Amino acid sequence: MYDWSLPGDDPAYGQDGVASNYAPNADYNGTYDAGPQPYTSPEPYPQQPYEEAPAPSGARPAYPGPAASTALQPQEPITLIFKTGREPEKIQNYIMNSKSLTNLDQHRFEQIPLDQIDIAATEQFNHARGVEFRVPDSTRD
Repeated sequence: MYDWSLPGDDPAYGQDGVASNYAPNADYNGTYDAGPQPYTSPEPYPQQPYEEAPAPSGARPAYPGPAASTALQPQEPITLIFKTGREPEKIQNYIMNSKSLTNLDQHRFEQIPLDQIDIAATEQFNHARGVEFRVPDSTRD
C-alpha cells in the first residue's frame, strides 16, 4: 500500500517535506556541530626523572651488556685446495651450502661449485692449522 499523502499533510513535516526536528549536523545530543575545527595538540605528559629501581641483593642486572669475550673476533681465513690444479686460495668471508661455496671477500664475488674443491684435502689442510672447515649436509638443503 502506498502513502499518497503530501508533505504538508503530516504535522511532523513542514511544507518543504523536511521533518521539523531535522538538524543537518546535529550530534547525539541535538546540538549543532559547526564542522571541523583546527587541530590542537594535547598537553604533553610532564617529564619524570628516571630513577633506576634498586636491584635485590645478589641479583644480576636485566641486561648486563656485551661482555668483552663475546665480541666478534675475525676468523682465520680458510685455504681452499682445488681438484683442477688451480692454485690454493685463502678466503675469509664466505657462505657455503651442500653444492657451492660463495666467496664474499671484499671486491670479489665468486661462486665455486664444491665439485671443483678437493674437500678432503681442504679439511685436512685447514684442520692442521686449527681452522674448522666443514661442508653442510646435503640432506638439509
